[in-house]
Amino acid sequence: MLSPDQTYQLLRALTSPIVAVTSAQNGKRNGMILDSAIRASIVPTVPRVSVYVHKFNFSHDLIFQTGRFGLHLLHTGQFDLIHRLGFFSGRDRDKLADVPHHLGTLGVPVLDDCHAHFECVVANVMDTGSSTCFLGDVQAVGFGAATVPRGEVMTAAYFRAHMPPDWRPKRSSNAPSNSPSSGAGRSNRCGGGRRCDGMRDGGCGMGIRNVGCVFGYASRITHLASRASYFFSVLTITLTPSCRPRLPLNEALGLLFAGDGMKSSLASMRSASRSRMR
Repeated sequence: MLSPDQTYQLLRALTSPIVAVTSAQNGKRNGMILDSAIRASIVPTVPRVSVYVHKFNFSHDLIFQTGRFGLHLLHTGQFDLIHRLGFFSGRDRDKLADVPHHLGTLGVPVLDDCHAHFECVVANVMDTGSSTCFLGDVQAVGFGAATVPRGEVMTAAYFRAHMPPDWRPKRSSNAPSNSPSSGAGRSNRCGGGRRCDGMRDGGCGMGIRNVGCVFGYASRITHLASRASYFFSVLTITLTPSCRPRLPLNEALGLLFAGDGMKSSLASMRSASRSRMR
């Protein structure tokens, strides 16, 4: 059996192109960098994508609550944008403040400069433990502020090969290359020495890993704790025969953790399902 580090290095070959994901809610907006976006449909008339977002990311709850996000394929000339969106947290600053963008048809920020962009509505979610997988129905497609794609797509391989040296993890001089403390894909600090909050924001897997954020987890725990009494109340009602639940158990539990945007999407899908049954 290979070591966890060896397995991780092999799994890095499965990464997607480098993408920017944007979201907004109640005047708050954010952008993040990740390499976990994939095409999720082989049917041309049903374009879909999926993205994995860590639960401690600032963007996570914006997407979870609104049920919408923007996905941008970047081009090879956008290292500055990757640094701006990928090395800082939206909790500390408005990362889109100096980035040219406009609101798309779904109300999500659309970056003016990109290879291509996709505006998505969340169709389904899957809890994967430390992350959430968002399945998105593509509602609008474009090229930022342009009319044609710009440049070549920024692949994960290109990013790693051309990453500025000061972005790379620092290795301890007395640590073996396969040691967890060596920085080989495990650093939680950027080249400047500060916590690499943005790559945490992106869950990137691009050679700059970290152990997470205590404050992010604390916020998430508080959020879940506030739903605890509601959870058990609904669960009790759902399991009590005399209450005649209006939703199957799996849907009732799912709605407990869904944001308003996804609740609307789930309600629409359920209504459509009922219409087909009639």
